[in-house]
Amino acid sequence: KYSLAPRAPYPIAVEEVARVYEAVRASHDVGLQSVEAYGLKARAYWDASAEEKRGDRWRRLDAELRRDRDEAPRDRRAEVRTVSCSAESAGACVLASVVTRLAKKKITTITKEKNNNNNNGEKKLLLPTTKKMMPDALLLAYPPLNLYRCESPSRLIHLFDPLLPSSVLQLCSKAYGAPQTPLDNDDDEQKASPDVVENEADLMSYYAPDAVLREYPPTLLLCGGIDPLLDDAVDFHTRLTRAGVDAHLLVHRDLSHGFLGMLAMGPFRPPTALEAATHAVRFLNRTAQAAAKKAAEKKNDQTTKSPSSPPWRKSGLTSTSLDDDAALGKQ
Repeated sequence: KYSLAPRAPYPIAVEEVARVYEAVRASHDVGLQSVEAYGLKARAYWDASAEEKRGDRWRRLDAELRRDRDEAPRDRRAEVRTVSCSAESAGACVLASVVTRLAKKKITTITKEKNNNNNNGEKKLLLPTTKKMMPDALLLAYPPLNLYRCESPSRLIHLFDPLLPSSVLQLCSKAYGAPQTPLDNDDDEQKASPDVVENEADLMSYYAPDAVLREYPPTLLLCGGIDPLLDDAVDFHTRLTRAGVDAHLLVHRDLSHGFLGMLAMGPFRPPTALEAATHAVRFLNRTAQAAAKKAAEKKNDQTTKSPSSPPWRKSGLTSTSLDDDAALGKQ
């Protein structure tokens, strides 16, 4: 639960989500608890009194995660091998901005490492927290990635959509802090500065440069065929694919915006909504297992080369398979 606009416009929500991600990624191993338990803890910190400084909240959450790890019995501890991220609607926009920031940070770190190696003439290894910056998988459901007031085909066709009409979309974008018109770099009188262009890419990953998109993890974009934001997902998938990312796009023609939230409607939910959710779970499971297998192979290679392993590479529990239908149904 991140802070909401208009009380907390960009980039407050992006910074909050980024802090939580960094805290989980830096934990190395955690005490296994339910998703609800971690969700309640994160919500408690974000809902803390207004007097607390926002920068202290993520440190307290990090300390709580470490406390869970230290106090958990051995059979309830596991190494953080894979971290997958998923979000829907406005949360998908925030999550995409977080991943874009992580990609820029990764590029900057690699560049600094190369410069240091060239200057010192020796090769320096990065810390594990630096080497593994990006999530292992990314799921974006009907994301609003282009917050400008644009006239794409899907937005024109669904101009008066009952769930997300054009007027509501523009009000939400304005409250979040997005400009209403695109930057015009060809206009000499109003030529955007490099800082403004970079801020545009951070605010909307839709406009991130190809070098940044190239660092994205395997990504799945979900969208409905009668969603005003369909073109956002299609265009972003095209950009990711051209950048060489393992990107997938799943569109159900008869689903509207927010169809994942309709799963709680029981027999009244759209039949294809459950199908889309099942596909998303299988994608996250498949990519997480592939990343865990790759990390295990790399760990074995390093173990054979060195007699002792660093403390952050202590083995924990293996991931549980969700391939069978029974386990998938529970998930």
